[in-house]
Amino acid sequence: MLARPGSSQFYLLNESARYIWERYRRGRSSEQIEASLARRYGIDLATARKDVAATLEDWHKTILSESEQPGAAATAISWDALRGKAAPTSAACDYVVNGNAVRLALWDKGLAHDLGPRLEPLRSTGQEHAPAIALDVFVEGDEAFVFRNRQRIAAESPAVARFTVLEQMIRIGWPETHWTAFLHAGVVTCGDACVVFPAVTGSGKSTLAAALAHAGFDLLTDDLAALHCPSGSMAAVPLAVQLRERSWPVLRSRFSGFDDLPVFQRRGRQLRFLPLAAESPPAAVRFGAVLFTQFIEGAQTQSGPVSTWDALCRIDEIGFWIAPEEGSTQAFVSWLEAIPKFQLTYSDLDDAVKFIRALVKT
Repeated sequence: MLARPGSSQFYLLNESARYIWERYRRGRSSEQIEASLARRYGIDLATARKDVAATLEDWHKTILSESEQPGAAATAISWDALRGKAAPTSAACDYVVNGNAVRLALWDKGLAHDLGPRLEPLRSTGQEHAPAIALDVFVEGDEAFVFRNRQRIAAESPAVARFTVLEQMIRIGWPETHWTAFLHAGVVTCGDACVVFPAVTGSGKSTLAAALAHAGFDLLTDDLAALHCPSGSMAAVPLAVQLRERSWPVLRSRFSGFDDLPVFQRRGRQLRFLPLAAESPPAAVRFGAVLFTQFIEGAQTQSGPVSTWDALCRIDEIGFWIAPEEGSTQAFVSWLEAIPKFQLTYSDLDDAVKFIRALVKT
């Protein structure tokens, strides 16, 4: 695994890529690496030459690339410039995260419709102090710009901007903590034991999170969690759980009044939102497991261990962020190595809940 100083990304290398990297860093020429690779893996020179060329080309676009310098167009995109082009009003609300207030202004209807219902449990009652921090999100074309107190902190796609907003709200809620990593994952606790289940959107993560909350688990999040490896602490924004229409039948029997919840239309889908998350996570948790879950209609419940390498690859595909400081990547990998890791495929929610309950008891 490679980490680039000053970057939050890391790069996973398989055996042959590591072999190429070690020789490249020793100053070997491409021809020397090609010949060595061909001998090592018993492949012909033409195949080795093609593999080395493709690998080096990819590295020069990623880990070996020079940092891009902001151009005139980038520097011209300021809060004032975007505010001047935005709608007269925004979906601006005050929220409270772990006792700290923040004003969030979403200058895009799509993002407001997406984030507004999820953030409802955090809405300020008006009794707190006026927020000292303001977040603004503008969308221009296919790019979203996130500002904190009118200072731009991110320029990315609208889909990624949603996670940036949640990340910032965690940082505002726990300003003294230097988080090691942020994971796109659900997190539940039972007593002092914690289970983290990273999963892609549409895999059944939120439905499972709701079922676990009904079963007596404390739900910290079904979306984004922050991890502090040195202390073993975790934090999350207690969002309302977003539930798609296909999950409604299995949740009606678990939550009285479920059908009375408002229905929202999002990109042709019907959604409901359940405010289930705990108000604040415990100060420290015992990590019982990292669990990769997948709901498959009609599948038998199956589980098995997952290696650290496989877990890293899965988390990388799902989406996460690591602090771009020396030692953060190693701290995260050490954390992941130290705890049990499993995969769970299921179609029966009750079976999945039983499996997770057994994990926190071990």
